[in-house]
Amino acid sequence: MRLQTWRFSVEVVGYAQTSQVNEEEYELLRIYVRPEYHKKGIGKGFIEEYIQVLKPIKKLFAWVAKENHSGRAFYEKSGFKELEEKMKQ
Repeated sequence: MRLQTWRFSVEVVGYAQTSQVNEEEYELLRIYVRPEYHKKGIGKGFIEEYIQVLKPIKKLFAWVAKENHSGRAFYEKSGFKELEEKMKQ
């Protein structure tokens, strides 16, 4: 498991955590950026950093609720594509 934080000056403004699923796949477990730092490229920066650091990564995936429109928009803008839909009871 890998946890990464971003700082602005001395203040932590966000974090992201991944877990290795197998040799070529990682799951993005959580990503958080403080609201006042939204839309500044920090979240996308986390994803780009993971892709660079975790080479030879072939797949980085995340689970996002269908009704989480802002989360889905963020992942789509970051290059993610919907692969499957799961339902829970």
